[in-house]
Amino acid sequence: MVSPAVDTRTSLRKTFMNKTDKLNRAVDDAMDQVADALENVKAHAISTADEIGRATRRTMHSAQGATEEAWDDAASTAKVLRSRVELFLQEQPLHTIVLALATGFLLSLVLLFFRFNRKEPSTLKPTGPSSD
Repeated sequence: MVSPAVDTRTSLRKTFMNKTDKLNRAVDDAMDQVADALENVKAHAISTADEIGRATRRTMHSAQGATEEAWDDAASTAKVLRSRVELFLQEQPLHTIVLALATGFLLSLVLLFFRFNRKEPSTLKPTGPSSD
């Protein structure tokens, strides 16, 4: 016959083991849920990064198109301006010569002005006790 103390111990041991098994299962379930949540977050982050990459490429493509269009407009405007200037110079040769002479004269005046107004390095000898 089994004593009541042994039955009690056995019963307590079984109860403890059942509670430990339930706790281990709960921990395993929680770990599985955390792993699933991390996988979901990872998948969401990857899809978000892909969306951002696509949006960035679209923005860069449209900016490149706008830049090329602006460059083409500037180049065509420069060509038109150049042809107008050439036409003016061909039609008005006397004005061209007078303009070139006036520009040269003004540049020479400006250079002359700067030449006479620049500061010369000091040619004075320092005064003070000499060390002769």
